[in-house]
Amino acid sequence: AELCRREGFRSTISVPVKSEGAVVGILALASCDEAAFGEATTQLLERIGQQVGIAVEKAILFRQLVSRNRDLMALNEISAAVSSTLDLAGIMAMALNHVLELSAARSGEIWLVEQERSHLTLAAFCEPGREPSRELGLRVPTGQGLCGRVALSGEPAFEPVDTADPDS
Repeated sequence: AELCRREGFRSTISVPVKSEGAVVGILALASCDEAAFGEATTQLLERIGQQVGIAVEKAILFRQLVSRNRDLMALNEISAAVSSTLDLAGIMAMALNHVLELSAARSGEIWLVEQERSHLTLAAFCEPGREPSRELGLRVPTGQGLCGRVALSGEPAFEPVDTADPDS
């Protein structure tokens, strides 16, 4: 309200932008005229808000479709690579690169469970600025760390990184 007074505005209106009954935005207007927004203007702005809501919904659906298509293209490329070669290291590196492109992750690893299930072995690693060859082949006991616990449980797990703890 103070900003509006300073800018010389004397009336304002805010109208919800709705999509499928849910508010997805707000259309906010200000005028230098006092009582600039009457009932007819309010009704018009509500209809405009509904139209904008439909446009927002369509844009969201389109963005989801583009994302889904990108995901499917990556899966298709991974499938093609898997069926065209038996080079496990190449398959792991290519799959990891696609996963990093599709996600917000900056670093990634693929660990393989050894046949006797007592250890995990680092099969692929990708992080800008780090040389992966030093760590490839690294072995850790199953059950140790987040990856080791996932290997035992077979379920996804999440763990916050404590930036104050140098051992995390």
